[in-house]
Amino acid sequence: MLCLCVSVGTLLLQSLWVPGEESEVMQAGRSPDEQGLNHVLKEEVEISSLRQDQQGLVQSVEEQLKRISQKIDQLSLHHHQHHHAHHEEESSPGPQESCHMTFDPGYPTCSEKVEFLRMRWQMDPCYAFYGVDGTTCSILAYLSQVEDFCPPPRPGRKHSVLPWQQTKRPYTEKAEVRTTLSLLYEMVSSSRGPALGFVRSRVEHMSQEWIQAGLRMRQSSNHTSSPQMKVLLYPGILAGSAGQQFGSMVEKGGPLGELVQWADLSACLTILGHNLTLSTSQDHLHSLIGAAPGRGSCPIQRPLPFDLIYTDYHGLAHLQGAMGLAFQHYQ
Repeated sequence: MLCLCVSVGTLLLQSLWVPGEESEVMQAGRSPDEQGLNHVLKEEVEISSLRQDQQGLVQSVEEQLKRISQKIDQLSLHHHQHHHAHHEEESSPGPQESCHMTFDPGYPTCSEKVEFLRMRWQMDPCYAFYGVDGTTCSILAYLSQVEDFCPPPRPGRKHSVLPWQQTKRPYTEKAEVRTTLSLLYEMVSSSRGPALGFVRSRVEHMSQEWIQAGLRMRQSSNHTSSPQMKVLLYPGILAGSAGQQFGSMVEKGGPLGELVQWADLSACLTILGHNLTLSTSQDHLHSLIGAAPGRGSCPIQRPLPFDLIYTDYHGLAHLQGAMGLAFQHYQ
């Protein structure tokens, strides 16, 4: 039995070894010209495959550019259809105006809001910033001129547009397709942390594909210029202490998929010719949107200066906590 097993094992080893010998014999039997020809053909196949992959990547980037461009065109059309300019003079209670509350069916919650602020106006410094000092006159002025829960102080006067509700001027410039990403490189500096360093490296790595896709769009016969928009990019995950933790994870090979999306989005909007602002700080965000100093109970001081805002769940919470009543208006 032992001899039989040894014989079977020997046969198996021979069967495994024979193809290698045959391949070596066949390879040795070929002339140097034949071997060189096979090597050249192999390189041509690899180069052809690489070119096809690059063409497919450029085509994919071009399709992404077109989708973003179409989406922005739809948003700009929606902006013109649903917003109208108002030019009404703001009113403020003068020395001869009454500061007594009168019931107005158009403002059913006015008295409740007055009582609320009378008790809690000191809980957030933003109320004092807007002139509330605990008196009925100051509360009514705030609730009619900064918020819209109470009627105007002058009887018979229509409610004027609130400062943060005023519409922006219509678009005057067109977005021209760019063939460089230099503006984005200036904005996304690697010195601002490992996360933005990764975003910049991604943009640099894909720069030629974005530029080629932009050139194709510019040369396309059916391409029309879109209105140039002011766009805010606010990745809230990179703001504050959470941003520091996320940055440390990036250096250790953490979740990079979200940063890839921010990199591609910023490159796409830059190539499409829009004006970008990038923020990764809550304090910077507050200054950009005109948030009132305090804890976020009050509306922002002026209309949002951006036509479009890209953010994440963290950023959405930061905006909601800083805009007060205005967040519902822009939402």
